[in-house]
Amino acid sequence: MAEKIDKEFYLTRGEYAKRIGKSKGSVIQNMRRGKLVNEYITRNGQYYFRDPQGVRAFKETVHGPMYTPKRKYNRGNHDKANYPNSAFREHNEMKRLAAIQYKVPKEIQDKIPKAIERIDQELKQQNSKAIMNTPTDAGLKSPFNRCYGGMLSQKEMQQWDYKPTNRGYDKKKKFYY
Repeated sequence: MAEKIDKEFYLTRGEYAKRIGKSKGSVIQNMRRGKLVNEYITRNGQYYFRDPQGVRAFKETVHGPMYTPKRKYNRGNHDKANYPNSAFREHNEMKRLAAIQYKVPKEIQDKIPKAIERIDQELKQQNSKAIMNTPTDAGLKSPFNRCYGGMLSQKEMQQWDYKPTNRGYDKKKKFYY
C-alpha cells in the first residue's frame, strides 16, 4: 500500500506549480490556507504532490458576455431625437439644409419659400373652417364661437371658471417629503 501511495505522489512543489500554471509561492500559500489538503504528502521533510487532474474544458457562461458590449448608436434619427437643447437640433437642421442645397437645383430652391407660404395659408383655412363648425355649448359664449371682440360680462367669465363634479369640494392635500 505504501508503494502505491509513493507512486501516486511524485511531484515537487515547483513541478506541481508549473503543471497547474501558478508560482511556487502561490502553491505554498494555498497549502497554508488548507486548500491542497489531499493533494500532497510529507516524506523526509519534503512535500510531494500527486499529478493534478486534467484541465477542465472551457464552458460558456450563462450570464452573458464578461465584457461590456459595444454601444449601439442611433444614427440618422434627426426628427424624433431627444436633444438636450435646441442648439443641437438647429445645428443638425443646418447640416441637413446644406446637404439638400447641394443636391437640389437653384430654381427649385427659389420656389421653396412660396410653397411654404401656400401650405401655411391652406392650414389656416382648414383651421378657420373647423372653428366655424363647432357647436355652441348650451347657448354659452365661448372663445371658439363666432363672437370675437367685445367685453365679457362677469357672469360670462364665471361660467367658464366653474365645472361641477360629483366629488364635492376639491381641496389640496398636504404632501410630506
